[in-house]
Amino acid sequence: QNTTRVAPTLEMLVHQVGAERLGETLKTELVKSLQVEKDSLARDKARWDVQSKLFEVPTGRVKLDIGGCAYTATVEELSSQSGFWRQFFSGKFRVEIDQDGCYFLDRDGRTFKHVLNFLRGTAVSHLNSEKLQLLKEDADFYELAELQKALEMPEETHKSFNTQNIVDTCVGDFKNATSSIIPDLIQAWNDEIDVLKHQRLEFEKQQETFIRIEKKIQATHVKEKIKLDVGGKVFCTSLRTLLSQFCYFRARFSGNFSADLQKDGTYLVDRDCSAFHLILRYLRGNDFRKFQFSEEFMETASLEADYFLLPDFDKKLQESGPEFLISAHTSHFSLTSDSTTVTKKKGGMWVDCVIGKKCVNSGKHIWRCKIVHGLCIMIGVAPEQCLLNGSHLYNHRGWFYYTGNGNLYGVSPLAPESNTPYGKPCKVGDEISLELDCDTGRLSFSKNNEASFGVACCIPMDEPVRLCVQMAYASHSLSLQGYSCY
Repeated sequence: QNTTRVAPTLEMLVHQVGAERLGETLKTELVKSLQVEKDSLARDKARWDVQSKLFEVPTGRVKLDIGGCAYTATVEELSSQSGFWRQFFSGKFRVEIDQDGCYFLDRDGRTFKHVLNFLRGTAVSHLNSEKLQLLKEDADFYELAELQKALEMPEETHKSFNTQNIVDTCVGDFKNATSSIIPDLIQAWNDEIDVLKHQRLEFEKQQETFIRIEKKIQATHVKEKIKLDVGGKVFCTSLRTLLSQFCYFRARFSGNFSADLQKDGTYLVDRDCSAFHLILRYLRGNDFRKFQFSEEFMETASLEADYFLLPDFDKKLQESGPEFLISAHTSHFSLTSDSTTVTKKKGGMWVDCVIGKKCVNSGKHIWRCKIVHGLCIMIGVAPEQCLLNGSHLYNHRGWFYYTGNGNLYGVSPLAPESNTPYGKPCKVGDEISLELDCDTGRLSFSKNNEASFGVACCIPMDEPVRLCVQMAYASHSLSLQGYSCY
């Protein structure tokens, strides 16, 4: 209402009172309209504060059960940094202790001790790749920005603030009408606007955080947990997680069979426990893209998934472990700690290459690569024995898609038509997918999950091949987003 009222008033004032009286009259009108918005913001905050503090807040020492791993901490320690735990114990959410007197979260808790140590001021110690990835997921879930930074994880980017209110409209009209008349008043008005917009932005961020944390608590926090004794090792989860898939657990806890609760409060599952944490990870809706497992372990996990009647588990597991390898004797490239992002540091054009860790010679395989920086990049496949320090491999040791122009490069059967028009040029941020059917030798490419550009070539699969990447210039960078096989 004020937005539609103030703007016409400004135009009328110019004609009615003249420039000499405009400053004082405008000040009265604008201060009045600004006060309306301030009052509105104050009412919204007061209403939100009343509605969002409904439950008793625990203090002192509390017991936590994170996926079956027991921890003890104080509310003050957990709330020492902004994020999930400060909200969890804010009184805004109904959080309850379980049958063991613990606050239970249905998550993998193996690395939570490092989260606690960080909150207590202790630096994160050296971790293997699996534990490091789990800790990164913890830092993201618990919204600990400083821990994310310490683990080289970018902080969450909040959605841009784009509220439509009286201030935005009014200031535009005011500048257009009077910018040449009373610059001092304009500056003062702009300062007021900046303060008000910042306050509104902070308030809306608080609301967004509340909604985000509420969803996390609803997804992971339950009062009644289920304890499973799998091959002698106890795992804790929720009935909701176990029933999330049509599988062994839905049948077992359907009421049609005896669940056989043991005296210690656990349900016995007489299976190998070594891969059961992956079964739970899958049932909780998480993937395996950032993890690398041995073939032996993947076979064990696959057998367990078959027993628990999880048909899609193998597909998810095969998407795990996208990694690059670089030659031990070259210093032209650098890798991130999880070996998924490669950057060329120095060296001449097309000198050396980076290859994928997985070598393939049967089945269908898909690699997904994202362009982080630079466009002079060759992405393709090359024979297993391709030289890591080879130059210009795209001309003699593989089959490649050039991101700069979308053309194909490579050896027979592409030669002598190397540099053949094929796809479309790329830009930074694009995701390129390579699909190789080893049984037919057909190699194809696509961009940003769109339809394939078609069969690029048919590779003579007389020897195994790997993903292979070459870059022309320093600072070029590529990230391996995922890998699947069928």
